[in-house]
Amino acid sequence: MRIAAVCLLVSGIIVGLPAIALRARLLPSAASAVTWAAVIAVVSGVATATHGLSSLVGTDRLAQLYQGAGAATHAAIVIGQKLPSAVDPGGLATFGLAGLAALIFGAALRPGRPRLGTLGVVLGIDMVLLFIADSIGSTALVLVTGGLASVVLGPIWWVSIGRLLLAEGGG
Repeated sequence: MRIAAVCLLVSGIIVGLPAIALRARLLPSAASAVTWAAVIAVVSGVATATHGLSSLVGTDRLAQLYQGAGAATHAAIVIGQKLPSAVDPGGLATFGLAGLAALIFGAALRPGRPRLGTLGVVLGIDMVLLFIADSIGSTALVLVTGGLASVVLGPIWWVSIGRLLLAEGGG
């Protein structure tokens, strides 16, 4: 849980930089859409970082309470860990808004970079589905969409965006 919280914190902090650079690169082709996507990405990044920090601090507090506690406290802590984040209920920023930003950026990239654009669209749809799955409590769908977003699609997307921005000077 701590590793996941740290990943949320770090990714939320750094996502604004490539989002703004990508917006600058795409501005002539789809000005209002990519500006909106950049705003969504920055806002979701801040909320994601807040979500991660809150989870990290909360996990440490609960771990301290868990040690030496009775069965009732153990049960309460287990149930508390399963509740949605008070900072980001249902992963709205972490999954929903971030997915919407990836979807918009992907659509804007499709004319000039069809494969990269399609990857962004697929990642965006996957993350929106992850938000829906998390909101309705579908563990199986969370595992499938979350696995795709965090282990396959997300890393390929961000590495590809980084390569694009570095190769073309960021805009």
